[in-house]
Amino acid sequence: MMNVKIMGDYAKMGALKSLYQHLQKKFDESQTYFGAPVDVIDISQKRALTRAELADHLRLLECALLLTQNQQEGFDLETESDEEVPFDEMEFILKNSLTTRQFIENAKDCIGDLEEISFCVEEDERRALYSDALSVKTLNMLHRLGAQVMLLTGDDAGGTAQWFAKEPRSFVHATLVEMGRDESAFDAVAFEKDLSSLDLDYNEFLHKQDVVHKSDIKKADEAFNKEAIRLKRLIDKWDKSAQKAKGEYRSECEYQRERAKKDLALGIAARKNAVYEAFRAGVISEYYFDKRKEQLAKGDFSRVPELFEADALKDRRAYLKEHDLQDLEKEEADSILAIAKKKAERDKKSFYIKRFLMLYGLASAKRYEISEMKIEQQLLYRGFVSERAYMKGIQKQKGARISVDVDDPTAENKGATLKPATELKDPNRMIEPMERRI
Repeated sequence: MMNVKIMGDYAKMGALKSLYQHLQKKFDESQTYFGAPVDVIDISQKRALTRAELADHLRLLECALLLTQNQQEGFDLETESDEEVPFDEMEFILKNSLTTRQFIENAKDCIGDLEEISFCVEEDERRALYSDALSVKTLNMLHRLGAQVMLLTGDDAGGTAQWFAKEPRSFVHATLVEMGRDESAFDAVAFEKDLSSLDLDYNEFLHKQDVVHKSDIKKADEAFNKEAIRLKRLIDKWDKSAQKAKGEYRSECEYQRERAKKDLALGIAARKNAVYEAFRAGVISEYYFDKRKEQLAKGDFSRVPELFEADALKDRRAYLKEHDLQDLEKEEADSILAIAKKKAERDKKSFYIKRFLMLYGLASAKRYEISEMKIEQQLLYRGFVSERAYMKGIQKQKGARISVDVDDPTAENKGATLKPATELKDPNRMIEPMERRI
């Protein structure tokens, strides 16, 4: 098991260098985590072992790169090799207040850290380190995350993010020159993704987008609703019959009633699992997932939700009734509806961007609810994870708090290639989501 904590003086360094130096210090103890005494390991072996261990734990670095500067200062970097921490980087980007410009700065710091910890006097060894697994994984991770941040925020940081996405080698060169380092350091590193046509590919994806996969889930839910209603009628029928019957026939009625109840319970469990897996695979929206999960929990089999909240909001009367807003003046109701529509359109667009990034191979294959993302317990999502078991006693720890503003209308970003999927006016504001405010 490896535990890494970045605290005190290390907080001022880049995350990559901080992790690296902390691992290096482990070799100064009487026994290393690799099971070999320090005095039999030379400097080059120590360096190679440290880099190999770090290359296996880049998810930790990925989390750190998506934090704002203030969050990084209050964040303890920890990981354990026997635990796979749930993390959905796209959901994290959307819910956090990180800007594309801040990510680019984080990426530059990381490139500088990588060059610094890779430099050594022996030229052959230096060149080998510049192209080893740590260098390849780190630079490709930066490239992938940069594309995600740019698309999900809708901001290309004045063209800098586009430059990094489309010409990563040129970007790395310029970053190293700016820092007074060897610009050719990582020339041997191959970038796995060609993102030179990212905009064209994304627009083509939107034009071709259909709802075949998503409607399959909806059709299955509609079919189950009919079956559930049939089973509920059977339960009522056998229950009434059992109340009137006697002897063996009563026993038979009770048996048939319990059998129908069991079939209904099994059907509900199967649908819950199917919807859960569809959400995991990014096939259905978070809105549909939440609504359908709520319906199944309540035993509501009247009708399935719309695929997106933006579609549900087209029915003004139904929305106002659902949220008990029928008595509001028209102007006030329209104002609330306008905010809800803006957020819903952002969520719908974010869904398509996520889907594109997944299919393009630029994002994790699985989605997670924000409440499942452990990230580290120091990062507190107000209102999202407070009921989770692992959050008990969390207030005793000091850490960076992520501001979430999910219902505030976005400001247009004139310099962006894509419209913002979400953007906070004031990262320090703490506003309850629309459904909880209502």
